[in-house]
Amino acid sequence: MGHRKAYINGIVVCMDKKRTVLNPGHIVIEDDKIVQVTGNINDIAVSEFIDSANKVVFPGLVNTHAKMRPVMD
Repeated sequence: MGHRKAYINGIVVCMDKKRTVLNPGHIVIEDDKIVQVTGNINDIAVSEFIDSANKVVFPGLVNTHAKMRPVMD
């Protein structure tokens, strides 16, 4: 197992079709890869915690600068 850290207590907007929001939400990173997204802090085991309270976190969002067209439902 590599270095694991967790961003905890953030407002996590999941990149699923429903745009699920976990508040509070927690994201576990291992060696620069997301390995877990959860709403239960008791589910995570890491050596480093980063408090993300009152911050919005988008796990899996890669390109934040691209020009995007609106999606019509």
